[in-house]
Amino acid sequence: MARSFASDRFVTVALRGAQQAVQRQLVTTARAQIERVQQRANPSATAVYVDGCKGAPLDSVKPFGVVYAEFSYLAQVVEAALDLLSSTSPIETGAYGDSHAAYVDGERVAELSVIGEARRVVISNETPYARVIEVGIGSRVPWSKQQQVPAQGPYRAAVRALRRQFGHVAKIVFTFVALDVGTFIGDAPHGPKNRFPALILEAR
Repeated sequence: MARSFASDRFVTVALRGAQQAVQRQLVTTARAQIERVQQRANPSATAVYVDGCKGAPLDSVKPFGVVYAEFSYLAQVVEAALDLLSSTSPIETGAYGDSHAAYVDGERVAELSVIGEARRVVISNETPYARVIEVGIGSRVPWSKQQQVPAQGPYRAAVRALRRQFGHVAKIVFTFVALDVGTFIGDAPHGPKNRFPALILEAR
């Protein structure tokens, strides 16, 4: 039996129409879901991958393709951390409380909006006595007896509080880091006395 050209053409057109309908539905669903998360959770940054291509238009997705969105909340975590550190700082001079800062790739961040899709942020304090405030001097721990200053130091205490609130979106650890502040104590620029208390925040 001879194959019908008209029948083959009908099947091809119908199949193409079905694929276009699937693609349109995928775009509509993906756009709605992304907007829903942005409105309800207010992420600081959103990276959208269309068929593996970051930043490609949603409309370019193939029928039965994949749209993947990655939401970052790290800027919110950084903002909360800076506010918390400021509220638990000694207030003898105010210089220490005003010196908590965020760093991305070793560069100090002037505005939190710059953080964007960064995966790792360091928060530290470059005042010469930041380490003393954190660990005390000899048996004098904490260094400050002011009520708002945690006994274990502002940075160590911040880790516990921030993990409770943001542990599901960020990994938060305490450490000491070397900062390029132009001056140092003693003969070893990268020695223990020249390392500053810090929080390392990494997006999950």
